[in-house]
Amino acid sequence: FMDTEWSNSCPDLATEIQQIKLLRAEGGEDEGQDKSFKGQEKVSCLPKICLGGVEPPPHPGCAGFYVFVFWCGQAGARCNEATTSRGYSTGDGLGYHCSAGWTGFGRSFFLQYLSPTRLHHFRQDRQLSFEKKQKGTANKAKLFDYDTNNSTQDHLNDKITIVKYLIYGILFCVFSDLGGAEKEKTLFNGKTFQGWEGNQKIFRIEQGAIVGGTLKEKIARNEFLCTKKTYKNFILKLEVKLLGGPKANAGIQIRTKRIPNHHEVIGYQADMGKGWWGSLYDESRRRTVLSKADPAVIEKILKPDQWNRYEIRCEGKRIRLFINGTQTIDYTEPDPTIPVEGVIAVQIHGGPPSEAWYRNIRLTQLP
Repeated sequence: FMDTEWSNSCPDLATEIQQIKLLRAEGGEDEGQDKSFKGQEKVSCLPKICLGGVEPPPHPGCAGFYVFVFWCGQAGARCNEATTSRGYSTGDGLGYHCSAGWTGFGRSFFLQYLSPTRLHHFRQDRQLSFEKKQKGTANKAKLFDYDTNNSTQDHLNDKITIVKYLIYGILFCVFSDLGGAEKEKTLFNGKTFQGWEGNQKIFRIEQGAIVGGTLKEKIARNEFLCTKKTYKNFILKLEVKLLGGPKANAGIQIRTKRIPNHHEVIGYQADMGKGWWGSLYDESRRRTVLSKADPAVIEKILKPDQWNRYEIRCEGKRIRLFINGTQTIDYTEPDPTIPVEGVIAVQIHGGPPSEAWYRNIRLTQLP
């Protein structure tokens, strides 16, 4: 288990290496020897590090270690894939916490398993094998003046310690909260405009939903109902419905701010309307579609004049939109000067009689 690389990194072990090689060449340990360390030719699964001139010994935790790493790796990969599909960054899933758990576990493992007493006994056991072969000495206690039974018991305790910390690490992986994301919270309570500000002559609450506009008369201009708080990285989920025919238009503003002394806002908009659904528009800034949804996809997934699930994911410079569970655009902002934080707002666009309905507005903040 000690190779050339190991020898070079721990030069004070050179003599021991030669002794052990000589011992193996001559036939291995005696039958009466404590068999705690038989099978040392197996490669240790511990990292090759030099701790005070003593290499970590081969140990019974290898199998458990590999099971732990494999389980964490597989579970972490699948959980990362699932959480990434829900808007978390790579590494925010179970794999992240497996790494964190393994870090804490590893620290405790080395402190417990590679304590000075343990290392001293390991060295003595190896030296004992050499001495017994060279000098024919059979009494381990006489050579080193310590209790062989106690040494064996210490090694058994080491095995228990390994298993214990492996279990701790796995439990940490299973029960840790994912990715540091906050719990989902409701932005609109369905009863009042608490936490929102805007023209309440245009926006009203009906059937537990925010309704912008009216089907009785033309909409004079764009109007926005905005949150009072700002948000940066988040997953926004809500249900929307647009009524008023093919010319009706509305949208959800994100990373937005009000233009002072004006009814307009400036920022990104997740668009709604025929030919606009699922696209990302830059309201009052570049005044252009930043990322256009595929009309064929929209035709398949959209339910006209009915409730549709809209999902907006903002993380760093990346913005993704989903309608009824299907991604419509994936946009990364190339301009470093564009703000990545702002209010959230719902819109009714100026134009023909129309209504934009919004309900079940929930937000999960991301790191």
